[in-house]
Amino acid sequence: MLKIVDLWIKRVLSFIIGNILLYLCLLSVFSTSAGEKRDFSSVAGKEDISFYNFYLPDNIIKHLIILLLFIFIIYFLSSSLKRIGKNLNRYSWLNCLLYFLVGMVWILITRMPPISDQQKILNIAEQMVMGVYTQFQTNSGYLWRYPDQMGIVYYYYLITLIFGKYNYLVIQICNLIVATIGLVFVKKLADVFWSKECTCIGFGIQLSYMLFIPYLLYITFIYGTTLGFVFSLLAIYMEVLYLKQRKIKTAILSALFIGLAVVFKTNSMIMLIAMMLFLFYDLLIEHKEYKKTILFFVMIISVQIFFTQSIHFIMSSKSGYEVSKGMPKLDWVAMALQESRYAPGTWNGYSVHLYEEANYAYKDANQLALESIKKSLYSFWDDKSEAVRWLGRKQAAQWNEPCFGAIEISRNRIAAANMPKFAKRVIYGRWGYYIIIYQNYLQTLILFGCLMYFIFTKSKNIKRETLILGVVMLGGFLFHIFWEAKNQYVLPYFWIIIPYSVKGYQLVSLKIRLCIKKIKSGYRPSKKKIAIIVSSVVLSLVLLNGLYPTRLFQYMIAVKDEEAVCTLYEDTVKLNIDNSERK
Repeated sequence: MLKIVDLWIKRVLSFIIGNILLYLCLLSVFSTSAGEKRDFSSVAGKEDISFYNFYLPDNIIKHLIILLLFIFIIYFLSSSLKRIGKNLNRYSWLNCLLYFLVGMVWILITRMPPISDQQKILNIAEQMVMGVYTQFQTNSGYLWRYPDQMGIVYYYYLITLIFGKYNYLVIQICNLIVATIGLVFVKKLADVFWSKECTCIGFGIQLSYMLFIPYLLYITFIYGTTLGFVFSLLAIYMEVLYLKQRKIKTAILSALFIGLAVVFKTNSMIMLIAMMLFLFYDLLIEHKEYKKTILFFVMIISVQIFFTQSIHFIMSSKSGYEVSKGMPKLDWVAMALQESRYAPGTWNGYSVHLYEEANYAYKDANQLALESIKKSLYSFWDDKSEAVRWLGRKQAAQWNEPCFGAIEISRNRIAAANMPKFAKRVIYGRWGYYIIIYQNYLQTLILFGCLMYFIFTKSKNIKRETLILGVVMLGGFLFHIFWEAKNQYVLPYFWIIIPYSVKGYQLVSLKIRLCIKKIKSGYRPSKKKIAIIVSSVVLSLVLLNGLYPTRLFQYMIAVKDEEAVCTLYEDTVKLNIDNSERK
């Protein structure tokens, strides 16, 4: 009975995760998103240039050609890598060393200080060292409104105590060290999942992270993104080890790592919830040493409460102010269900507006948010077509910007030293746009590989613990439908599925090799099989051709602006490149 339940849970999870991956893959093939400045003067009636998410049509033929070429290359590489086998382990350390050296060079030649919210929280940490606690003040203080930031502020406070002010380079180097550790452990995780099937999977995953440019560029972004992801990855790795070995020390380490991940980035709560769901799944199916699993479950909750309460106690004792509840979470949901200048569901200040309108009263702000949410949902219900269009544009802005904001976060940050010309071109000029084009195709390749993993792996053969990565991505996907839209927020959920992609291409390569072997041995498919394959391809093309003009497809997958707006993007890119070349 339990085996049947286990099989059906795997089937349901694989079906849901696979369909989300199919949607994201189609979205990546048919369109792309890009953040640039747009002139709204004609709309606003006055000079108004704001940052805007452009929705651009993509070149489907190019995506398909690059995909086929990539599969061809992977097929021939896989046979070579298989012969090298376990010797790849020594090269994986070279991967990590190379990544660290490139990252260190990038940090030192750019020397980009933080801006916006990053700068605010670093300034608060520096003020704390000087005994200034104005940002803790009731109602007006930044940490009064956003107490969830206290963990990262305290981390910066400790660094400031040791290294003094203007220590952003130290924080960036810490990000780099942690990101390099992530490369080590993502290979270890892959080895636990698939080493018996193929020893080169972990090595391929390391290379994929290194080729995925945002994994490098985000080390200069001191806002907890890299720290939250890597510590979540370590926690997941330790949980998987626990499920394999049932050792309590791995459970302790897992609980500590996910606790730290949430301290650095509160969105890591999604990873924490996924981990707890998997422990519940394990309790449902496996009865061996269930007491340890229950203890593990309790440890995750206890460590999280301990870290949160400890930081709150320390900060409250230092500042003399009680830690507030902050703005109600529903205020953010209310904002996330609205339109915005940049893209649907992105920051428009409405969450702060509700809090101020309620005179900073938590219950009143909560009530106002509920009313706003109901109003938005009724509006969507009354105009379902516009609701689908709104949702499609929100999802595209989050998931379909190929650099996930990596170029954007590097701009408008005045370097502390004279930046080399090639670095300026990466951030502002021609090379930066080449990176965006490269990432656009790489994003499709990654998503297609993930999709192939779920297509070619039967539910009964999927190892239960490997699904945890997909459940994390599923949680992030669902959560950000109702939360503030920002591509940097969903980036960790894209990072987490990269192992599926590499394994997926290994399975594709294996299928091709088996087909060639059968053909060489004299096997010829029956007319019935050929007819089924041909009819399936034809039916798929007919279905796609029929769906393409529909509003559902145009609003959710082939998401694009009017031709004049797309032309404006092209003109803006040319202007930016010309300006950067003159510098």
